[in-house]
Amino acid sequence: GSAEVIYRQVLAVDENNVYALRFLGCLCRLKSAYPEGIELLNKAVLLTPSDADCLYSLGSILGDSGDHEGAVRSFEKSISIRKDFAEARQNMGHCLLKIGNFKDSEKVLLEAVSLNPGLSQAWINLGNTLKEQGKHAESIASYRKAIEVNPHFVNAYLNLGSILLEQSRFQEAQEVVSDLFAIKPINESCSVIFPHKSLILGLHHRQAQNLSFEVEIGSILSRLSSVFDSV
Repeated sequence: GSAEVIYRQVLAVDENNVYALRFLGCLCRLKSAYPEGIELLNKAVLLTPSDADCLYSLGSILGDSGDHEGAVRSFEKSISIRKDFAEARQNMGHCLLKIGNFKDSEKVLLEAVSLNPGLSQAWINLGNTLKEQGKHAESIASYRKAIEVNPHFVNAYLNLGSILLEQSRFQEAQEVVSDLFAIKPINESCSVIFPHKSLILGLHHRQAQNLSFEVEIGSILSRLSSVFDSV
Protein backbone atom coordinates (compact mmCIF):
# COMPACT_ATOMS: atom_id res chain seq x y z
CA GLY A 1 0.00 0.00 0.00
CA SER A 2 0.89 3.66 -0.13
CA ALA A 3 1.95 3.73 3.53
CA GLU A 4 4.48 0.95 2.96
CA VAL A 5 5.90 2.79 -0.05
CA ILE A 6 6.28 5.97 1.98
CA TYR A 7 8.02 4.20 4.89
CA ARG A 8 10.43 2.49 2.51
CA GLN A 9 11.19 5.82 0.84
CA VAL A 10 11.92 7.35 4.24
CA LEU A 11 14.28 4.50 5.12
CA ALA A 12 16.04 4.87 1.78
CA VAL A 13 16.96 8.40 2.85
CA ASP A 14 17.38 7.74 6.59
CA GLU A 15 17.94 4.08 7.42
CA ASN A 16 17.79 4.82 11.16
CA ASN A 17 14.41 6.54 11.17
CA VAL A 18 12.82 4.77 14.15
CA TYR A 19 9.28 5.85 13.29
CA ALA A 20 9.54 4.34 9.80
CA LEU A 21 11.28 1.20 11.11
CA ARG A 22 8.56 0.59 13.66
CA PHE A 23 5.56 1.17 11.43
CA LEU A 24 7.00 -0.72 8.49
CA GLY A 25 7.70 -3.57 10.91
CA CYS A 26 4.08 -3.46 12.03
CA LEU A 27 2.91 -3.55 8.41
CA CYS A 28 5.10 -6.62 7.87
CA ARG A 29 3.37 -8.24 10.83
CA LEU A 30 -0.03 -7.62 9.24
CA LYS A 31 1.21 -9.33 6.06
CA SER A 32 2.79 -12.20 8.04
CA ALA A 33 6.18 -11.15 6.66
CA TYR A 34 7.74 -12.02 10.00
CA PRO A 35 11.50 -12.22 9.23
CA GLU A 36 11.62 -8.75 7.69
CA GLY A 37 9.33 -7.29 10.35
CA ILE A 38 11.42 -8.74 13.18
CA GLU A 39 14.61 -7.40 11.60
CA LEU A 40 13.11 -3.91 11.29
CA LEU A 41 11.73 -3.87 14.82
CA ASN A 42 14.92 -5.26 16.32
CA LYS A 43 16.77 -2.37 14.70
CA ALA A 44 14.22 0.11 16.07
CA VAL A 45 14.69 -1.31 19.57
CA LEU A 46 18.48 -1.15 19.29
CA LEU A 47 18.23 2.51 18.32
CA THR A 48 15.71 3.37 21.07
CA PRO A 49 15.97 0.70 23.81
CA SER A 50 13.79 2.73 26.19
CA ASP A 51 10.86 3.01 23.76
CA ALA A 52 8.05 0.91 25.24
CA ASP A 53 6.05 1.01 22.01
CA CYS A 54 8.90 -0.39 19.92
CA LEU A 55 9.39 -3.20 22.44
CA TYR A 56 5.65 -3.90 22.40
CA SER A 57 5.59 -4.07 18.60
CA LEU A 58 8.60 -6.40 18.62
CA GLY A 59 6.95 -8.63 21.20
CA SER A 60 3.76 -8.75 19.16
CA ILE A 61 5.44 -9.88 15.95
CA LEU A 62 7.62 -12.38 17.81
CA GLY A 63 4.49 -13.87 19.38
CA ASP A 64 2.73 -14.08 16.02
CA SER A 65 5.77 -15.80 14.51
CA GLY A 66 5.74 -18.45 17.25
CA ASP A 67 8.66 -17.19 19.32
CA HIS A 68 6.62 -16.87 22.51
CA GLU A 69 9.64 -16.85 24.82
CA GLY A 70 11.21 -13.99 22.89
CA ALA A 71 7.89 -12.17 22.91
CA VAL A 72 7.62 -12.49 26.70
CA ARG A 73 11.07 -10.94 27.11
CA SER A 74 10.11 -7.98 24.91
CA PHE A 75 6.83 -7.44 26.74
CA GLU A 76 8.61 -7.60 30.09
CA LYS A 77 11.01 -4.87 28.98
CA SER A 78 8.14 -2.79 27.66
CA ILE A 79 6.26 -3.07 30.97
CA SER A 80 9.39 -2.22 32.95
CA ILE A 81 9.46 1.09 31.07
CA ARG A 82 5.72 1.78 31.10
CA LYS A 83 4.35 0.37 34.34
CA ASP A 84 0.68 0.76 33.39
CA PHE A 85 0.96 -0.85 29.92
CA ALA A 86 -2.15 -3.03 30.01
CA GLU A 87 -2.00 -4.12 26.36
CA ALA A 88 1.56 -5.42 26.80
CA ARG A 89 0.37 -7.47 29.77
CA GLN A 90 -2.53 -8.79 27.71
CA ASN A 91 -0.22 -10.07 24.98
CA MET A 92 2.41 -11.28 27.43
CA GLY A 93 -0.23 -13.29 29.27
CA HIS A 94 -1.27 -14.91 26.00
CA CYS A 95 2.34 -15.88 25.21
CA LEU A 96 2.83 -17.29 28.72
CA LEU A 97 -0.32 -19.35 28.17
CA LYS A 98 1.10 -20.65 24.88
CA ILE A 99 4.28 -21.90 26.58
CA GLY A 100 2.29 -23.51 29.40
CA ASN A 101 3.18 -21.07 32.18
CA PHE A 102 -0.39 -20.79 33.38
CA LYS A 103 0.20 -19.29 36.83
CA ASP A 104 2.30 -16.41 35.53
CA SER A 105 -0.16 -15.97 32.67
CA GLU A 106 -3.01 -15.64 35.15
CA LYS A 107 -1.06 -13.12 37.24
CA VAL A 108 -0.17 -10.91 34.27
CA LEU A 109 -3.67 -11.05 32.81
CA LEU A 110 -5.27 -10.12 36.13
CA GLU A 111 -2.97 -7.10 36.16
CA ALA A 112 -4.06 -6.27 32.59
CA VAL A 113 -7.79 -6.29 33.32
CA SER A 114 -7.21 -4.41 36.56
CA LEU A 115 -5.45 -1.65 34.63
CA ASN A 116 -7.98 -1.71 31.79
CA PRO A 117 -11.22 -3.66 32.38
CA GLY A 118 -12.27 -2.92 28.81
CA LEU A 119 -9.71 -5.27 27.26
CA SER A 120 -12.02 -8.01 26.04
CA GLN A 121 -9.16 -10.12 24.63
CA ALA A 122 -7.46 -10.05 28.04
CA TRP A 123 -10.64 -11.48 29.61
CA ILE A 124 -10.65 -14.23 26.96
CA ASN A 125 -6.99 -15.03 27.58
CA LEU A 126 -7.62 -15.06 31.32
CA GLY A 127 -10.54 -17.44 30.85
CA ASN A 128 -8.32 -19.74 28.78
CA THR A 129 -5.49 -19.88 31.32
CA LEU A 130 -7.94 -20.39 34.19
CA LYS A 131 -9.54 -23.26 32.28
CA GLU A 132 -6.13 -24.87 31.78
CA GLN A 133 -5.71 -24.83 35.57
CA GLY A 134 -9.10 -26.43 36.16
CA LYS A 135 -10.59 -23.22 37.57
CA HIS A 136 -13.80 -23.63 35.62
CA ALA A 137 -16.06 -21.30 37.59
CA GLU A 138 -13.55 -18.48 37.32
CA SER A 139 -12.98 -19.23 33.65
CA ILE A 140 -16.71 -19.03 32.91
CA ALA A 141 -16.92 -15.73 34.78
CA SER A 142 -14.03 -14.38 32.71
CA TYR A 143 -15.64 -15.37 29.41
CA ARG A 144 -18.89 -13.75 30.52
CA LYS A 145 -16.97 -10.59 31.35
CA ALA A 146 -15.47 -10.61 27.84
CA ILE A 147 -19.00 -10.69 26.40
CA GLU A 148 -20.10 -7.92 28.75
CA VAL A 149 -17.18 -5.76 27.58
CA ASN A 150 -17.68 -6.63 23.88
CA PRO A 151 -21.05 -8.21 23.04
CA HIS A 152 -19.87 -8.85 19.45
CA PHE A 153 -16.77 -10.88 20.37
CA VAL A 154 -17.46 -14.24 18.68
CA ASN A 155 -14.67 -16.16 20.40
CA ALA A 156 -16.00 -15.21 23.82
CA TYR A 157 -19.32 -16.93 23.05
CA LEU A 158 -17.63 -19.98 21.57
CA ASN A 159 -15.24 -20.44 24.49
CA LEU A 160 -18.03 -19.91 27.01
CA GLY A 161 -20.36 -22.29 25.22
CA SER A 162 -17.67 -24.96 24.98
CA ILE A 163 -16.75 -24.92 28.66
CA LEU A 164 -20.43 -24.94 29.66
CA LEU A 165 -20.95 -27.98 27.43
CA GLU A 166 -17.96 -29.69 29.03
CA GLN A 167 -19.53 -29.00 32.42
CA SER A 168 -22.82 -30.60 31.24
CA ARG A 169 -24.57 -27.24 31.57
CA PHE A 170 -26.40 -27.88 28.33
CA GLN A 171 -29.17 -25.32 28.47
CA GLU A 172 -26.75 -22.52 29.39
CA ALA A 173 -24.48 -23.55 26.52
CA GLN A 174 -27.41 -23.56 24.12
CA GLU A 175 -28.42 -20.07 25.24
CA VAL A 176 -24.89 -18.80 24.61
CA VAL A 177 -24.90 -20.22 21.07
CA SER A 178 -28.32 -18.69 20.41
CA ASP A 179 -27.06 -15.33 21.65
CA LEU A 180 -24.08 -15.63 19.31
CA PHE A 181 -26.16 -16.16 16.19
CA ALA A 182 -28.48 -13.37 17.22
CA ILE A 183 -25.61 -10.88 16.91
CA LYS A 184 -23.29 -12.48 14.33
CA PRO A 185 -24.39 -13.89 10.96
CA ILE A 186 -22.98 -17.32 10.20
CA ASN A 187 -21.24 -16.23 7.00
CA GLU A 188 -19.26 -13.62 8.95
CA SER A 189 -18.01 -15.99 11.62
CA CYS A 190 -17.70 -19.45 10.01
CA SER A 191 -13.88 -19.41 10.19
CA VAL A 192 -13.98 -19.31 13.99
CA ILE A 193 -17.15 -21.36 14.35
CA PHE A 194 -15.75 -24.33 12.44
CA PRO A 195 -13.18 -25.36 15.09
CA HIS A 196 -16.08 -25.38 17.56
CA LYS A 197 -18.28 -27.63 15.44
CA SER A 198 -18.36 -30.05 18.38
CA LEU A 199 -20.17 -27.41 20.44
CA ILE A 200 -23.07 -27.25 18.00
CA LEU A 201 -23.11 -31.01 17.43
CA GLY A 202 -22.94 -31.69 21.15
CA LEU A 203 -25.95 -29.51 21.80
CA HIS A 204 -27.81 -31.09 18.89
CA HIS A 205 -27.09 -34.51 20.37
CA ARG A 206 -28.58 -33.43 23.70
CA GLN A 207 -31.65 -32.12 21.91
CA ALA A 208 -32.02 -35.48 20.18
CA GLN A 209 -32.33 -36.98 23.66
CA ASN A 210 -35.44 -34.84 24.16
CA LEU A 211 -33.87 -32.38 26.57
CA SER A 212 -35.87 -29.16 26.70
CA PHE A 213 -34.36 -26.07 25.11
CA GLU A 214 -35.97 -22.72 24.48
CA VAL A 215 -34.40 -22.40 20.99
CA GLU A 216 -34.05 -25.11 18.33
CA ILE A 217 -30.38 -26.07 18.01
CA GLY A 218 -31.39 -28.30 15.13
CA SER A 219 -32.27 -25.27 13.03
CA ILE A 220 -28.89 -23.71 13.78
CA LEU A 221 -27.16 -26.98 12.84
CA SER A 222 -28.98 -27.15 9.52
CA ARG A 223 -27.97 -23.57 8.74
CA LEU A 224 -24.36 -24.43 9.57
CA SER A 225 -24.21 -27.65 7.58
CA SER A 226 -23.29 -25.95 4.31
CA VAL A 227 -20.61 -23.94 6.10
CA PHE A 228 -19.07 -27.07 7.60
CA ASP A 229 -19.18 -28.87 4.24
CA SER A 230 -17.36 -26.05 2.49
CA VAL A 231 -14.57 -25.49 5.04
